[in-house]
Amino acid sequence: MTVRAPDFRVQRLAIENSFDYVGNLAAPRFEPIGPNGAQAVALMLDDGADRCLFEDVDLIGHQDTLFADVGRSLFRNCRISGSVDFIFGGGNALFEDCDLHSRFRPGKDRQGYVAVPSTAASQVYGLTFARCRLTRDPQIPDSSVALGRAWRPGRTFADGKYGDPDAVGAAVYLSCWMDAHIDAKGWDAMGYTARDGKRVMLEPELARLFEHDSRGPGAHDSPTRRQLDARQPGLYTRDRVLSGWQPAL
Repeated sequence: MTVRAPDFRVQRLAIENSFDYVGNLAAPRFEPIGPNGAQAVALMLDDGADRCLFEDVDLIGHQDTLFADVGRSLFRNCRISGSVDFIFGGGNALFEDCDLHSRFRPGKDRQGYVAVPSTAASQVYGLTFARCRLTRDPQIPDSSVALGRAWRPGRTFADGKYGDPDAVGAAVYLSCWMDAHIDAKGWDAMGYTARDGKRVMLEPELARLFEHDSRGPGAHDSPTRRQLDARQPGLYTRDRVLSGWQPAL
């Protein structure tokens, strides 16, 4: 499903991309889509989308389940499931009281990545998770899923195509409960093509990736998991994050 209009609202609905991701891992037989042919978006917020509300919605996929790329959106009491980069994009998306469920990938040491923002440097808010629960399939081992990684998508410029230097991903977890599948390291690096054509890694500390008041067995006290300072959580109220948009709930 692709949304290209403002004031779109969905309640009590399941949106699924049922591509056989696990079967394709075992026996690839599909045309390439993305770097490994396994991308299967269930919901995309594209150009024109803004003030989009999703309440009690089940988003189901594996790789790249939710592509929140533009505009303001609120996901409330939703369940979003996937494995690789399953919540990603450059939009301003607020998730309240949602379940972020990691799905099992057979034969993979790194089972997946939850939040993968490509937020523009001029944009204050990216992917904001408030009071969410990070859960997992029972087969997923402890410490095998990253909170996320920052994405620098390729753009075409006058001097060539390379990773957009303006993409400085922003993601924050606020008072979220995390199961033990979340790695103590927290965030991973992500590769992109530099201006000179070389493949380089965007390290987590070069983006805006933070936590506050994380809870549960996956909430580790680690130097690689940056925390908001005491004053910053107050900047993440619904009114501030959504720039004054007041959804009719």
